[in-house]
Amino acid sequence: MARMQIDIVKNILAAEEGIVVAGEVSGQAEMANAVAVTKANVVVTGEVPAGDVASYRRLLYRRPRLRIVAITAEGRQGRTYELQPHVATIVDLSPTSLIAAIKGLTPWNDVVASM
Repeated sequence: MARMQIDIVKNILAAEEGIVVAGEVSGQAEMANAVAVTKANVVVTGEVPAGDVASYRRLLYRRPRLRIVAITAEGRQGRTYELQPHVATIVDLSPTSLIAAIKGLTPWNDVVASM
């Protein structure tokens, strides 16, 4: 993120009760280190190029309750990255739907909810 964006985000966070900015780092390796040291619950960062989320994935697997808020370069949008349990109901259990569920396929049309 650009310096101006960083300052804006820090000011927004500083004004919010219950939020503490634990640090500021410049790279992905430093971010992983800082998260481990500070035991952060949330990381606010600049968005990585599309499809290049491996570093986020590694960090989330190390700290499953962590949430990453990634802000786009222009500062108008963002994405959140987090690990979440996922529950899907199989309304009509059959051999086909059982195999599909095991393989991670969803051929059934029903309610899918996150926990």
